[in-house]
Amino acid sequence: MLFKKLEIDNTGPISGLNIEFPKAEVSPKPLVVVGENGSGKSILLSHLVNALVVGKQQVYEDVEIEKGKVFKYRSPSYIKSGESYSFSNVEFESGEKVQEWQLALSRTDFEEKLGYTPFRPEWNQIPTTEYSHFISSFTGNSENTKKYLNSNVACIAFFTLVRRSSNSE
Repeated sequence: MLFKKLEIDNTGPISGLNIEFPKAEVSPKPLVVVGENGSGKSILLSHLVNALVVGKQQVYEDVEIEKGKVFKYRSPSYIKSGESYSFSNVEFESGEKVQEWQLALSRTDFEEKLGYTPFRPEWNQIPTTEYSHFISSFTGNSENTKKYLNSNVACIAFFTLVRRSSNSE
């Protein structure tokens, strides 16, 4: 399965990120993510891995990671400091997508106390009493997803390079 788009708002150190992956004509192009420790590289990768895990969980019975579990847990504690919500959206070339909202308050309290709503149509899908919401389109297109998972290999590699400074005295 090829990634099409990744959006992350107000998650960990990431205020806003929008990546449109290059469309692959023959083979996918690699994405290299570089940054300081704590800049959000692992969070970015966890959203991509979680989307793949969810896709497999929703179309197969026998999976490596138990249904309902994810590679990296996300919760309201990952909302960027000083913000009221976080949002992520992972879309695949095949049309499937995975979205997640985390709110500091229930949707009703968010709207009443903060007086605004994030500018995204998906906001209206969050139940009014909920603090988080998860949306996946894999279940509606399971045969297509199985076809892509069976015929394509998904690989995400993550390497951490540590640069050490030497103290010469």
